[in-house]
Amino acid sequence: MSNFASNSNMTALFTAAGEKIGERAKIFPGTKAEWDALPLSEKIKYDYVAFAGDSQSGIVDDVPTEDSENLVKSGGVYDAINDVYVANGILGAKNLIPFNLDVIKAQNTGGTWSNNVFTFRDVSYTFNDDGSIVVNGTASSSNNSIITLTGYDLVLPKAGEYKLVCSEITDTGIDWMYLYDVTTSADLANSARPNFTYNGTDLLVFKYMVRSGQTVTNKTLHPMILVQNDTDSTYQPYAKTNQELTSQMQTLETSISTTNTAITNKHKLTRKTVNTSSWTADTTSQSGSTLYKKSIALSHVYVDSPSVDISTSSGSGLPTAAQQEAYDLLQYVTVDGTTMYLYASAIPSTTFYIGIEGVD
Repeated sequence: MSNFASNSNMTALFTAAGEKIGERAKIFPGTKAEWDALPLSEKIKYDYVAFAGDSQSGIVDDVPTEDSENLVKSGGVYDAINDVYVANGILGAKNLIPFNLDVIKAQNTGGTWSNNVFTFRDVSYTFNDDGSIVVNGTASSSNNSIITLTGYDLVLPKAGEYKLVCSEITDTGIDWMYLYDVTTSADLANSARPNFTYNGTDLLVFKYMVRSGQTVTNKTLHPMILVQNDTDSTYQPYAKTNQELTSQMQTLETSISTTNTAITNKHKLTRKTVNTSSWTADTTSQSGSTLYKKSIALSHVYVDSPSVDISTSSGSGLPTAAQQEAYDLLQYVTVDGTTMYLYASAIPSTTFYIGIEGVD
């Protein structure tokens, strides 16, 4: 195949196309004649065409017909939200309804919870790990049984055409799902009118209800929000977008770094020499007995009282018997800022060493 010719529009087209479809773009580099000669099975492998010597370029539609002309959205860059596979690559998921049981519990407080089962107005809702919901019961005769399945701050990743899908809702006179636009206080989509246009900024909330007096018997719901051109209604659980995953990884890395720093500080051992001089009698330190007090300067302030144990001059090996005997005279230790106070039952006759451990 010949290489595609350069033209004044190509750089702009590729740049814009790159913004739409990212690194997954596979470009057909040949002429229009070569493109027309390709079988359909080969054409759908490409994302973008740039016909050599021809300004007619565009993004390949992933839902093609046998007409090769209809395979290409020409005359400029095609809005990738209308391309199912490209859109799923950009949005990060086929199903755009996030599932978070903690959020669902926070939004539904009028009934009773038992682990992952919520009961409200005589209907039970069992939330499965994959985001599906088992509904069972007869709603009270006076009120609908309504559950909120997202927060009131749901934002879809991109403006475009979408639809609500839940094949298990077959009679809207019994149960019903709907997407409410919190920003405009309007019903954006529902079981009877599933297709909707999203502007990319409004806050949404997704709800489901069993109508008053109606019975649903162990029905497993698989609700989804899909790109409107997606004709495959096979259920897929929600998956986070690449942007969300990247953000969470960055937060996790920061948290791990902070934790490691705290752990490192916690286990930093400071060794101090405790000699036989500068001990003073302290009659107020312990009722009924006289202890001997010695102060030691610390290099930093500890968050909590640090722990103290016997050590050696090098921090390795074992202390001598005399050093152990001197250490055993210690009764307790206190810290005030950067000063540590040792209290002993007698003045040690041998210099010994202590290790101090704590969080600064």
